[in-house]
Order: sequence, then C-alpha cells, then structure tokens
Amino acid sequence: MIPAVNFGKLLLSAIACYKAQNYTESNNLLAKALLINKSDFTANFWKMRIVVMQEKCEEAINLITVCRKLKPAARVKDLLEPWEKYCLGKINETNDNTIDILALNNDTDNLLEYYQHHRSFRFLDIVYAVLLYFGEAPLLIPFNLSVDMTAIISGLIYTPIILVYYYNKATLVPNIYVVVHYGINKIRQILKSNSFRLSCLFILLLTTIIFKRRLDFTHINTTIFIVSAFFYPIFEELFYRGFLYGYLKKYGKELSYIIVTVVFYAAHMELSNSWHIVLSLICLLVYDQEKTILAPILIHIINNILAAVFVR
Repeated sequence: MIPAVNFGKLLLSAIACYKAQNYTESNNLLAKALLINKSDFTANFWKMRIVVMQEKCEEAINLITVCRKLKPAARVKDLLEPWEKYCLGKINETNDNTIDILALNNDTDNLLEYYQHHRSFRFLDIVYAVLLYFGEAPLLIPFNLSVDMTAIISGLIYTPIILVYYYNKATLVPNIYVVVHYGINKIRQILKSNSFRLSCLFILLLTTIIFKRRLDFTHINTTIFIVSAFFYPIFEELFYRGFLYGYLKKYGKELSYIIVTVVFYAAHMELSNSWHIVLSLICLLVYDQEKTILAPILIHIINNILAAVFVR
C-alpha cells in the first residue's frame, strides 16, 4: 500500500509541475515514480508529454511505443496518435504540421478526464453485477441470521467487491491514491453544483412537508444506520446507475431511465413506494448532469440519512 501511495503522490506532483510548465521538476518526479512502477501507463504517458515539451521528439516516439505495449486498448489511440503525429512532423521537419501544441495539451487533458470515469459495459458485466448483487444473501441462509444481520453482512461484503470491479472497468485505471484524490476533488465540485443543491433541497422538502415526517433519533440502530445510509447507497448506485444505466443508455436515454427505475422499484419489493421512482429519476438526472457516479451516490446517501432520522 505504501509504494502505491508514494507513487500516487509523485504522479500528482509531476502533473502539477507539468501544468505549471516546470518540465524539469516534473520529469524528475516521474522518474522517481517509474522506479516504483515502470509499467504504469499514465506515468509513461505524462513523461512522453514532458519530453515533447522539451523538444525531445525521438525520445517521445519511444515512449509512445512503450505506452502502446502497456495499454493496447483501441480507444487509447485517441490519446497517442495526435502526439505521435506532432513528433513525426517535428522529426521530419515537414511544413504541413499544423498541430497547435497548446490546443493538443488542452484536448488531451479533456480526454484524460473523460477516460477516468468512462466505462464500456458488456452484457456479461451486467450478469456478473447481478450475481454479486443477489448472490451473497443465499449463502448466509444456513447461518440462520436475522433479516437485519443478513442485510448488514451482505452490504459489507458486496460494497467493496462491486466498487473495485466498477473502477477497474474504466479505460484508464489510476492508482488508489489518485482515485481518492480525484474523488475528493469531484465531491467538492459536486457540492458547489446548483443542480445537486436543488436536488437535495427537493428531497428535504418532500421528506418534511409532503410526507410530513418529524425528526426522531430514538429508534436508530447505529450499525444498521451506517450500513443503510452509506454502504447501501454506494453499491446500489454502482449497480443501478453505474452498471445497468451505463449498459442501457446506448439504447436511448428515455428507455434506459424507465428500465432502470422499474428495476430499482421492483428490487425493493414490499418496501417499494412512489418515492423510489422519484429517487431513481433524481439520481439519473444528477448523474447525467455531473458526469460522475459520485453525484447520485451522494444524493442517495442524503436520502437514506433523511429517511433514517425523519419518521412519520
């Protein structure tokens, strides 16, 4: 774990230096990072960008070759090909090289941001997610546990498994330190978003005014509260808005909204009510607005907290 944290810190520091145009220091930091993990695509890719900015195009071509070996996925060519074209134009001193290096840097940063959260799901991914979602509870039947204890253990088992599987489906998988750093910054952005704030206010108003619930902490079981308020929103959003919606949206947004909401409603069985439909639609809208699964997770967490502390 410690090498991974050190690697992540060096990588983020190197990226910050690159954006500050301190290419020498950025190169030194990446050299240290690559001593920890020389097979990391992201580190090699940023090193390639550095040597391009230092006008070492021959070295950059070699690093592009290394990157292709480390990440042969077809979509990564969108990252590499413009840089390769730029370098070859410089090496061959062709006059038709019209690539703007500043625009190339900006386009690359946008593409990297997209790759951090973009996932391409197959039908088998959905089957695997479903098996995980419903598979652990039957295994606990021989232990004759209570319904609450079964739910708690299921949540504790399922959440880290699907979390790892979901993040491993990204086109580019950064290390754990970078993921956490990226997530914290994303949460800060989400909390400042007007659409997110309005969604939270809407949920609060419905809870207190429409459903006429009152604040009551006396009935709360701490363990159940933690699992239902934090673990359940994470794995439910990863499953419904992450895997299921991520797979279905290619067939049309309206149809995928309907299917995801119906499945979300039906999965809650005897607990299902009209609010599950509203919550599902809010989470889908916020997800599309903010472009990150963290947004509906936060909405779901707030909803479950309000549902726990407000009673009829």
